[in-house]
Amino acid sequence: MRRILLSILLLILVSACTVQTVKPTTKYAIEVDDTNNLFHRGVYSLTATNKEPSQHLWNNDYIVGVALRVKWGSIEAAEGQYDWSYLDAQIRAAKASGKKLSIYIKAGKVDDLPDWLLKKYALQLFSYDDTNPYRGCSDVNPCKVTFAASWDPIYLEKWTNFIKVFGSRYQNESTIAYVRGASQSVLSGWEGSKLLYDETGNKQLSWSEAGFTAENIINTTKKIIDVYMESFPNAVLWDEPVVIKPWNEISGATSALYVSEKIVDYGFNRYYGRYGVWREDLHGCIGAPPIGDSNFKKLFKILWERQGKNGAQMLWNVQDGTDGNLFTFRMNPKNCVGDEDKDGDIDRADVLRKAVDVALAYQMPYIEIYQADILDPELQDTIAYAHTHLYKENFK
Repeated sequence: MRRILLSILLLILVSACTVQTVKPTTKYAIEVDDTNNLFHRGVYSLTATNKEPSQHLWNNDYIVGVALRVKWGSIEAAEGQYDWSYLDAQIRAAKASGKKLSIYIKAGKVDDLPDWLLKKYALQLFSYDDTNPYRGCSDVNPCKVTFAASWDPIYLEKWTNFIKVFGSRYQNESTIAYVRGASQSVLSGWEGSKLLYDETGNKQLSWSEAGFTAENIINTTKKIIDVYMESFPNAVLWDEPVVIKPWNEISGATSALYVSEKIVDYGFNRYYGRYGVWREDLHGCIGAPPIGDSNFKKLFKILWERQGKNGAQMLWNVQDGTDGNLFTFRMNPKNCVGDEDKDGDIDRADVLRKAVDVALAYQMPYIEIYQADILDPELQDTIAYAHTHLYKENFK
C-alpha cells in the first residue's frame, strides 16, 4: 500500500509541475528561420498504438503535445463506416489543455488493415521475416509479417479514400499539427528484409517480378503524399526516409537510399514548408553531423541537410536499463553516454539527455519522447531541458 501511495504521489507531482528555469546552452542556439512556420516546436509524448494517453500528460508543462498512433482498421471497421471516438476524445483533451497532436495512421501491414479489406477484396499480399529481437523475433525464430502491395489498385483506392475522409473531418482542426503515414504505408517494414515471400510465407519470390520496382514504389508514394497534402492543408506531413536492403534486386534502384531520396526531393520541392523528414530511431550515439558512408549515416545526413524541417522519435525509452550501468540501455548502443547533465552520477537521465542533445544539434523543432519517460519523476529536469532548448526566445 505504501508503494502504491508513493507512486500516486509521484504522478501527481509530475502532472502538476510547472516549467523550471533552465539556462539554455548557447551551443544549441536555434539558427533556423521559423517565420511563418507550420513546424510547431516542442516535445511530444509518444503514446502506444491505439492506447489512451495518460491523463497526467495534459497538465505537463514540459510537453507541447501528444503523438498518437492508430491502426486504420480500428477506425474503419466496416467499409465506409468510421469510428472517430478515439481521435475525437484526444482532440477534446488537447484543446482543453492547449496541447497539439501528431497523428500517425498505420497501414501497409496486414495487422493494421481493416478485416473487410482483406476478406472482401483479393489484394496482392506478400510476406517477409522480421528478425528484430526487440519485437520477440530472431534469425532462428523469425516473425512472419504479411503486408499489402501498396500499388495494388484496390488497396491504393481504399487507402487514399480513407485519408480523404480523415481529412474532411479534421483538416480544420487546429490541434492537429502533424500527420504521418504516407511513405510508411508503402515502405512498411519489408524494406529491411533481404528476402520476399508469398502471402503464406512458404514460397520465396523475386522482388522485381513481384512488382517491386523503383518506379512503382516512388509513384505510389507520391500519390499518397498528394492526397495527404490536399486533405491536411494546415498540418505538416512527416515522411521517413529508409534503407532498402534488397535494392539491387529492385529494378530502377541505384542505391539503398535511391527510393527515399527521390521521395524526399519530391516532398520538399512540391510542398516546402508543409513537408518534413523524420526518423524513429534517435539516440545519443548518432553523429552530429553524421560522418561516414554507412547507409544509416546517410539517412541522418538527409535530416541534417533539412534543419528546422526535421524531427525524430526516440529509439526507445530509458526504463529498460540499470542506473549506474549505461551498457544496459538500448538508447546507448555504442556506449557513448557519460555524465551528460554533470550531476556526478550516470543514470537514465544522462542517456536521454545525450539523445536530446543530438536532436538539438540537428536543429530539430520536434522531438518525440516515450510516455514512460515523460511520466518518470527522475527525468523531469531532462524533459525541461529539452523543452527550454526548443524555443528561440529562451536564448535571448
